[in-house]
Amino acid sequence: MKYFVVEQIPALTSELLRMNCQFLACQPREWLADRALELCYTNHELKSFAADLGRDHPPFRWQPDRRVLLQAEIDAAVIHLYGLNRTQAEWLLDSFTVLQKYEERDHGEFGQNGLCWKSMTILHRQDMQACLSHSFEPCSG
Repeated sequence: MKYFVVEQIPALTSELLRMNCQFLACQPREWLADRALELCYTNHELKSFAADLGRDHPPFRWQPDRRVLLQAEIDAAVIHLYGLNRTQAEWLLDSFTVLQKYEERDHGEFGQNGLCWKSMTILHRQDMQACLSHSFEPCSG
């Protein structure tokens, strides 16, 4: 991949990912890694991935309601880290038309959008205890 292509990828800087964020109560890279691990590490075949993140425990249980919450929290935190205002965030979330179509068909509403706004409200109040209080539940065997 050419440098000019990589330079245009909308990625958070390593400096931003390493700084302590009061609204997350830790570094964004740690906060995001915990949630990404829980979303991805649902099978013993990914044990080496967990080990790369310094974790030595069984895979997480697949919990659809929990996964939706984690995805909304990640969306909200990343929107906050990019410094998007509400209009920009609405435009971004509304651009996921395929997701919106299937969620409205299956659930009668675009639930991910609503959960993301709820998570963003919590972030803006710097009250992450509501989000961070969810315990991580690896499988027991």
